[in-house]
Amino acid sequence: MAEERRRVVGWVEAWLLWFTGDLERAFLWGVVDAPYRRAGIGRRLYDLARSHLRDLDAVRLHSNAETGSDGARFLESRGWRCTREEHWFGLDPATVDTTVLDGLGSGISVLPWSAVDSRAVWEVHSAAAIDIPGDLPRQREAFDKWNERLLGNPLFSRELSHAVVVNARVVATSALLVDRDAAVGEHALTATAKPDPRQGLRAARKARRDPRRESRRSPRPRHAERLREPPDARRQPAPRVSPDRSTR
Repeated sequence: MAEERRRVVGWVEAWLLWFTGDLERAFLWGVVDAPYRRAGIGRRLYDLARSHLRDLDAVRLHSNAETGSDGARFLESRGWRCTREEHWFGLDPATVDTTVLDGLGSGISVLPWSAVDSRAVWEVHSAAAIDIPGDLPRQREAFDKWNERLLGNPLFSRELSHAVVVNARVVATSALLVDRDAAVGEHALTATAKPDPRQGLRAARKARRDPRRESRRSPRPRHAERLREPPDARRQPAPRVSPDRSTR
């Protein structure tokens, strides 16, 4: 962190991307207030972060910056290259029409996280996080770590984060971080549970017991071939991004 007369004017963070299961991957990101840029502060913070990650034996570094921004130019001047783009959207909550919630059917409710079992929320939230598009592999976050990282975040709001519960099962969640002093919020993640496979099993058992369905069953083939992707169609590993080495 950089200070000017006890005022924070810049900071940097650097840590291993533990959720990927690859401890050679790391994340580096920092900010310097506009009036204090081009004074060597960013370079000094960057060098400190690189040194820290070097001590952690990280060899593939990731960062992010707005396209065309000072941050993007800073990274590009140090050998970084853009590997993917993300789109961010903003919304004024006061403009959202929530009247649809008044007509929810029986057995469906929208509840704050404070009224829902945390482990049930984690089941949905952590599973959906694995499916987030990106160039990083992901492993499911353990409940204890998730609980500490998200629910332990001082900006996380249990009252403003909600879950959709259908027949006593959490099927969707939305996490919200709120800075009440600044009157701003950040939508952390909306997650929807995958269909319960037990529903399909129950339907299949019912169909087997229903003689009226026998005539509509399709004959089962005696033999089936396993389809394989050709070697060149398999997903290739993402390139390793680093200011020092682009591939390894």
